[in-house]
Amino acid sequence: MTFKEISVEEVYQNDNKLKKQDVLALEEWMKKQPHLPKATELQLAIFLHSSNYSNEMAKNVIESYFTMKTLCSDFLGNRTLHDDVFKLATHTYVFSVLPKQALGGEKVVISKLMDTNLNSFTPLGMLKLMDVVLALFTHENGPPCGFQLVFDMQNSSLAHFLKVNPMLIKKFIYYLQDAMPIRLKHIHFIYPAFFLDKIFSLIKPMMKKELFELFIVHSDLKSLFEYVPQDILPEDYGGNCKSLLQLQAQEKQKIEDGEAFLKFQESQVVDESKRQGKSKYNESLFGIDGSFKTLEFD
Repeated sequence: MTFKEISVEEVYQNDNKLKKQDVLALEEWMKKQPHLPKATELQLAIFLHSSNYSNEMAKNVIESYFTMKTLCSDFLGNRTLHDDVFKLATHTYVFSVLPKQALGGEKVVISKLMDTNLNSFTPLGMLKLMDVVLALFTHENGPPCGFQLVFDMQNSSLAHFLKVNPMLIKKFIYYLQDAMPIRLKHIHFIYPAFFLDKIFSLIKPMMKKELFELFIVHSDLKSLFEYVPQDILPEDYGGNCKSLLQLQAQEKQKIEDGEAFLKFQESQVVDESKRQGKSKYNESLFGIDGSFKTLEFD
């Protein structure tokens, strides 16, 4: 099937707080920013929705989004199945938006490492996959009132974590909290690994307080069900949704169908030679390199 974006008029119909005149005002503002690429009305509506309908906040998100896409092409570029790293991630990892909503109306995203082979684990591809799945969903269905992310750590080991580049994590955290045009409600961790607290202590200084406060660690699935009803989860968790393997295959097909859309998004980059003033983002901001291999774990 060919990927088809939702019409922006349908997005307005689904959300009476989202005003066309506010989106058009954003469009006029963008015309006066020569360094920014041209954006579609649907994109601007999604930006405004993610910013709680605040045009000033949306301007900051738009600026951050396109600037980070340009600076962070390592995980925001080559989002195609022709890229070996990204293709490998679609085979080893599942990141899928579930069909039914949570109790508060949010869409639930399930995430799990499916292939425990350390040689197949690619943190870069994993982060690309997360961005792609959420981008495809919001542009095909319109922005939901929020997302609840569920990370299943059952197959994640310390060896996997030690392969992660801290600079990559820092970049993605900045992108998630400043630039990604979505609303996050909760970030759940189930079957938590013994080293999860250590991860939190390392990433907390990089995060805004508001983002870190969304984290919820569950000692058992029953506490997760207080936020996400069991029946909407995959059958792997006793729910009525498709299995994780089926969802993984479904997302791979959606990515293949959305190839042209993803290519268009990647063409939307900032022209720094035309920027008026200085950007708050620069390469020195992400001056952490190496890996977590030198850290000590109790």
